[in-house]
Amino acid sequence: MSGPIDRVRVAGTPVSCVAGWSLPTPFEGRQVGEGVTAVGVDVGYRLDIAIGSSTAAGRAREAPSRRLSAALGGVRDGSGGKEARVTRSHLSVRVELVAGRALVLWPRPGRILAAARSATFDELAAAIDAAFARWDLAHLHTFDLADGTLLHGPGRAWDEPPQLPEPRDVRRSDAMRLSRLAPGEQFVYVFDQGDGWEHLCRVGDRRVDPLEVLGDLPARPVPYWGWGTLPDQYGRRWETDTDDDAPVPPAPTPPLADLPPLYPGWGPDTDRPE
Repeated sequence: MSGPIDRVRVAGTPVSCVAGWSLPTPFEGRQVGEGVTAVGVDVGYRLDIAIGSSTAAGRAREAPSRRLSAALGGVRDGSGGKEARVTRSHLSVRVELVAGRALVLWPRPGRILAAARSATFDELAAAIDAAFARWDLAHLHTFDLADGTLLHGPGRAWDEPPQLPEPRDVRRSDAMRLSRLAPGEQFVYVFDQGDGWEHLCRVGDRRVDPLEVLGDLPARPVPYWGWGTLPDQYGRRWETDTDDDAPVPPAPTPPLADLPPLYPGWGPDTDRPE
């Protein structure tokens, strides 16, 4: 099915939407005419449309090709008024890497991520780890929120909650959603309780349109801007590096002579294009 899906009611107000659009608030709606029933929107504003009557939801779950997953766009009121843009639905979360492995980093490398408010802190943690090039993910993490709440994860990885010197609200990071964050709020993310990779996170004052900054509506938090040199999480400079004082292996001569000749300039008998 393609084309407009006409006159869906949202919170009692008739609106029209097009496949690829979403709506600004969670709702349960029903088409005024025939053929389409809106079966729900989660707090991340993804709209699932079932083709058919109100009983189509079960069939739609069995046949995903018959569901329309709405991306962000706009809505128009039923009276033909001006289109209301609702594209700025995602949080913009700035993350700076402050320290790790007993080293304070300066300049601080950073990433800015777009994240739906329905995403969990666990999902944000995974996105931060990927954005900062971590490959060994078998480590615990924590979030220290501005109100004193401590979140721990991933999932049920902790045998017991962190032991703290003073009473605090302690929860699992996969049970808390980013919707609790306010514009401008700052919090701390720490990956690997041994090496202690510390990050300062700040929620942007304005939300962003994921279609504008990413060209897509991602299912998970995704970086859309970044800067800085990223350290290896174990400080390794090459594959077999195990000691800070180890000598750097000699570079091949010419510089790419050790590579297979699969690309222009690679290999022992080729010249690197200028």
